[in-house]
Order: sequence, then C-alpha cells, then structure tokens
Amino acid sequence: MANRLTTIGRCSFGLAIAASLALTFATASVSHAADAVRLKAKYIVSLSGLKVGDLRFVGTVGRDGYDVKGTGELAGLPQIFMTFKGETESAGAFDDGAVDPARHSARYNTIKKDYVTRMAFADGSVASLDLQPPKKQKRSRVPILDEHKVDVIDPIAAAILPGPQSGALMTQDACNRTLPIFDGRERFDMRLAFKGFGEVEAKREGSYSGPVIICSVHYTPISGHRIDDNLVEEWSATGAIEVWFAPVAVANALVLYRIKLPTPLGTAVIHPKAFRFDTVGPQG
Repeated sequence: MANRLTTIGRCSFGLAIAASLALTFATASVSHAADAVRLKAKYIVSLSGLKVGDLRFVGTVGRDGYDVKGTGELAGLPQIFMTFKGETESAGAFDDGAVDPARHSARYNTIKKDYVTRMAFADGSVASLDLQPPKKQKRSRVPILDEHKVDVIDPIAAAILPGPQSGALMTQDACNRTLPIFDGRERFDMRLAFKGFGEVEAKREGSYSGPVIICSVHYTPISGHRIDDNLVEEWSATGAIEVWFAPVAVANALVLYRIKLPTPLGTAVIHPKAFRFDTVGPQG
C-alpha cells in the first residue's frame, strides 16, 4: 500500500498536484502580487491510450508568488491506481527565477488508511515536518538525512517555473534547471533539459493556443525510496519523462501544460482538455 502511494506521489510532479494523481485545485490566491492570472484547466489522464481519469485545476499565479489550496479525487481504474481522496495546501514566493516555499500540507484517504503531511520551510529548507502515520525506516529504504531537507521545494512548486527578473521567458534556459523536490516521504531531483518548442491549439473556445516549451526530465532518487523499486530504476535510467510548459507572461511564469511518463502498465499522458487563464490584476 505505502509503496503504491509513493509511486503515485512521484507522478504528482507532472500533474501539478502534491503527492497524488488525484488533486483538483479548488481555490488559490497570491498576496501582494503586482500582476496575477487566474488559471482554469481540466486535464485528461490516459494510460496506454485508455482514459483513466480527469483532473481540474483552478488557481492564481502572480509575479511575487503563489498560495494554493486544493481538493481532489481519482476515479480511474482501482486495480491500477489506488482509489483515494485528498486535499493539499501550498504557499511560497518567487525570487529571481526560483521558488521559495513557505508551507505545504497534504492529506490523503485510502481504503485502509489516512496519510497526512505537514511541512514548514525557512530559507529554502524544511523547518518542521509532521507525518501521519510516521514513516517507518526499513532496511529496504534509503534513509532521509537532515541534509536532504535543505534547499528543497514541495511538489506543487515544481509545476510552476518562475521567470527571471529580466530577459525573455520562453528560452532554452527555462528548461535547464534542477528541481530539488521533497514531499515529506521522499527526496528526489527532477533535472530538466531543453528538448524543443511547440505550438498547441485550443480544444475549446477560450482555451489557450500558442507556444509551449518542451523539457525532458531525468529523475534522480536521493532518499526515502525503496532500493528494489522497479519504477525508480526505470525513471532514473531512461530519462523518459517529458513535460510541456505554457507561458503566462503577465505573471512571468511557465505553468505545467502536459506530461508524459512511463509506468509499469504503459505510457501515462496527462494533457489538458481545457486550459485558460485570465488577468486578475494587483492583489492584496
């Protein structure tokens, strides 16, 4: 059970959700932002070409940061994805092209157990961590050391790439970065590399049409993972994960648009059925 939950947690990077495939962002706000947009998106989750779920996203992203709350549920194939409900909250600031997280929490309910994660950050490092139930250290898992909680971001923050204070937003350098992610139970790096530019067309009236930047992702496990986890081995060996980001110029940020990643049951693709954003102006 815990191993399957961890696997779903890794996939959350690509879904702009914290520690699950199931989160639908419900409300969000950015305090004291000079400019911001309200984003609305509905994603389709498919596995080997078969639709297994839907995701919805409604949030606000500004030049100064983000403050997101969400709830969600995955109603796919229970024999493939563990059916559960969850809620999450994450907040932080943007500083010259980097994310400075402040807090992150996630709660997931499975058939047999509830999982709760609460984290607070200070100066880019984990200042406090509460896990329920506490994570048991087993010989099959790589232990999480204090140094693994330094200079990290939470999974939600990984779905937003803030741009530089000056210069263009859509450049190859936007991809060339490493995202040091800690979800409370695992520490891993997602190293992005430029793969190309693309164009997308709106599937619904009012949805986004325009350029996207495509990044390959190399997954590097650091700690908390099982040594014998086949998915960890595949992801770290192949670099087969691919993510697309769409530019949100008014917020000077790139927002996750699409992801493709291998799973033991075939290729999973998460792509938007509807994706739009509207300027909301100064906040606070």
